[in-house]
Amino acid sequence: MMNTTQTKENKTMTDTQHTPGEWYGKVQGNGQGLVISETDGRSVAVAYDEKDTNLIAAAPKLLEACMLLMTGMQDGSNKGFKEGLEAINAASA
Repeated sequence: MMNTTQTKENKTMTDTQHTPGEWYGKVQGNGQGLVISETDGRSVAVAYDEKDTNLIAAAPKLLEACMLLMTGMQDGSNKGFKEGLEAINAASA
């Protein structure tokens, strides 16, 4: 669920070029972690400190939260405010 938001350059925020889908983190046991795409099981990133694995894996949800908040702020409706905060809280858990 990702809203489209127009930017000043007339591009949409959904025109991003990152690996789509949800990501999850997997600690490797060597002090590092892998971030993996739930869509196809491919590695998205290596966290060189395993403590950063879940934060990196939360990036798509955090981007979505930012977009929801920005949409509500731009149109003055505060639409998406509750959902944006919920996504931020879930990502930081």
